[in-house]
Amino acid sequence: MIPEIDEVAFNMNIGEISQPFKSSYGYHILMLTDKKEPTCIPFEDIKDSLHARMRQIECEFIINKHILELRIQYADKIVITSNE
Repeated sequence: MIPEIDEVAFNMNIGEISQPFKSSYGYHILMLTDKKEPTCIPFEDIKDSLHARMRQIECEFIINKHILELRIQYADKIVITSNE
């Protein structure tokens, strides 16, 4: 969550409605309906999603590295124009 929501939500009691507050995403009003104690999630339960996320990060890294290499290799041929 965004910090502003965290700050308000974690200082509320169940059933309470917050005052309006602003974040970088706009204005918000929260109603706290439940609180749960933090728990540890077993690795086996999240192993597949972690693996998928790591593959996604690896692909993003490879693509960004390739784009940087292309920018360096073709720097003298890159022309940026304005649509104004």
